[in-house]
Amino acid sequence: MPDRILVIGAGITGLFTTLYLSENGYDVTLVDRGDISRGTSGKFHGMIHSGSRYSTNDRESAIECIRENARISKIASDFIEDTGGYFVALNEEEEKFGDKLMEGNKKCGIETSEVDPQTFIMDIEPRVSKNAKRVFRVPDKIIHAYEFSMAVAAESIMKGARILTYSSIKPKDNGSVTISDGTNTKNENFDTVINTAGPWAGIVSELFGSDELKIMPTLGYMVVYPSRFVNSVINRMRPPSDGDIFVPYGGSTILGTMAIVTDDPDNPQVEEEDINDMVQEGKLLIPGINGIKYSRTYYSSRPLIEDSSGNARSTTRDFRIMQSSDNSKLISVAGGKFTTGRLIGEEILRTVCSRNGDSFSIPDIDLNSSYSRFLEKFGSGKYSRILRSIQGRTGTIDEERILPSVSAVIGSMIDEISWKEW
Repeated sequence: MPDRILVIGAGITGLFTTLYLSENGYDVTLVDRGDISRGTSGKFHGMIHSGSRYSTNDRESAIECIRENARISKIASDFIEDTGGYFVALNEEEEKFGDKLMEGNKKCGIETSEVDPQTFIMDIEPRVSKNAKRVFRVPDKIIHAYEFSMAVAAESIMKGARILTYSSIKPKDNGSVTISDGTNTKNENFDTVINTAGPWAGIVSELFGSDELKIMPTLGYMVVYPSRFVNSVINRMRPPSDGDIFVPYGGSTILGTMAIVTDDPDNPQVEEEDINDMVQEGKLLIPGINGIKYSRTYYSSRPLIEDSSGNARSTTRDFRIMQSSDNSKLISVAGGKFTTGRLIGEEILRTVCSRNGDSFSIPDIDLNSSYSRFLEKFGSGKYSRILRSIQGRTGTIDEERILPSVSAVIGSMIDEISWKEW
């Protein structure tokens, strides 16, 4: 009988962990207190990193990013917009930093080319400041995170996993775990518990009797503009800082990010003055936003690895997998990014298989076809009517808005299938 594994946290790391474990024959249940990709994985800036933001001070993370950029683009191209990214220097200090950036990118294997600033402003991104003194092109991309995450979830269900959303967990003294969504309740024993709860991973670790995991939850604030005024990811040519990146996402543009270390990842702690300061910084890069009112702000809680500095900017974006000495069943992960979520899932699989003495494989799964294969298998019955209605918008003015709706329906189907077949 295969090992029974509980995965906690339905962000991109938990989803790929579930997919790879299921693919390798484990009996996997994934639980989240909210929806799929509702936490950090649904609240970042939508960017698949080239690694360039980290190549000068966090090289291992940069290398992971560029490798995963290529891997994800291969298996899930339908969810990715290859916008490219640019680093722009606005002053002499940033021009000089460009030499360091170019060297760091070269060492990390990140393809980087220098672009004439005037050509860039005239032909590529006319809204960027006319003060641009130096410009580099890098392979940054945009990913539609919700739809991509749901494809991984659908693939996991087809491999035999269960995904239970809006559900609570409660460890019992006898080693079992009670899982409940308020209507359905199960009490089960698991051989392994994998904690992929992101910024809440420390809380989950303590729930299972371990206080070894040290997370530094960091709130990353972003501002959303209701129009798309850049077509590429635009970065300031300097070390990561507040108000230094614009990301085109759908019909909007996102300005980010401001980083604030917090004790409570569920409690946004930001002053309007801080948001305004970030906007003012952004205006130096894209002066045209001076006449555009942003439509909203949002924040993402990042699961950074705690270090002695307590500085959210200098802390690594790499990840760490820990096997608890307090609870032999518990494996936890800290750190990482959406870009490296697939890689972390792979490394968790390696950890589990190494501990169990099992062999494993990690095939390239075609996530572009996951929706169609999932609906072919499970799309009949009570969901067929709403799916027919959504798909009937093909060829209409709303065709580009179909996929998020299909994703939401698949999410409901996944939850129902999981409880029904358990």
